[in-house]
Amino acid sequence: MAFFAQAETPQTSTVPTVDWAVMGAFDINMPMGVAKYGNDLKLDYGGGIGAAVRINLHQGWVLEPSVLFSYDDKRIATGDDGDDMSIWHMSVSMPLLAGYRFDLTDNMGLTPVGGAEFSCCFSNHIDHKSYSGDRFSSPRRFNVSLGIGAGIIYDELEVDIVGFFGLIPVFKGGKENMNDYKVRVMAKYYFKM
Repeated sequence: MAFFAQAETPQTSTVPTVDWAVMGAFDINMPMGVAKYGNDLKLDYGGGIGAAVRINLHQGWVLEPSVLFSYDDKRIATGDDGDDMSIWHMSVSMPLLAGYRFDLTDNMGLTPVGGAEFSCCFSNHIDHKSYSGDRFSSPRRFNVSLGIGAGIIYDELEVDIVGFFGLIPVFKGGKENMNDYKVRVMAKYYFKM
């Protein structure tokens, strides 16, 4: 891996290097906001696949843009005879994370990260027998989230755990709304260049 191949190079080098990765993600969805209207939010799950590029900057700083094709499910207990409302969507997300890599050993490191994610949903489906537009209007297609977390690197593998906090309400209107919060576990394999 190019990142570790430079271990003997002085940290004062200002020439960035680039590493490419394939990635898989597992999401734990925790939407926030609906509970104030008397509805219970439930944990639900999602996941995706994608690719990332890590740009190794000066003295341990890293910048990592990536693209993720994902499927997510959000579930709300509406109180209608125990019937839950499910919101399924497929989207393309573009997380942009930045952080600093701390070397623990020659082939292992820890990287606190933070950044933003831009999402475009291209398929939405709401499944609920009494769904009505005055309660929950149609879901938005775009979202922006802020993220913070950490990653651990071992040789060519990296595992990140990042919490993303959606800034834009999921629905366009209606009496009730929620924001898209999630914890994402990302596993990445970097190719040696």
